[in-house]
Amino acid sequence: MREIKFRAWNECEKIMECNIQDEYDGDLCCFGCYLNNEFWKVMQYTGLKDKKGVDIYEGDILTFAFEELDGTKKKGFLIIDDITDYETMNILNIANFTEIIGNIYENLQINF
Repeated sequence: MREIKFRAWNECEKIMECNIQDEYDGDLCCFGCYLNNEFWKVMQYTGLKDKKGVDIYEGDILTFAFEELDGTKKKGFLIIDDITDYETMNILNIANFTEIIGNIYENLQINF
């Protein structure tokens, strides 16, 4: 079973709030405040880590290298959009070959 963790993108301040919690903890709002607020975009942890051991969340942009059948080396990109993306990654065991290069909120201008 995967660990359940969340992070949230603050649309107003343009910052990522990591490890948001399910209960009030002084400075942090309760989890429901993030869900019921148009200014926050909540992302769930996939349960997978990239090749550097960094947690992969929904909204992350990943890069990976692969080799074609003819030996040609290529680079691919993947945006984790929903549960089917990371279930597929888990089944194919490709998470260990990927690297997070950003997320859809902070890095939409990445040159692929």
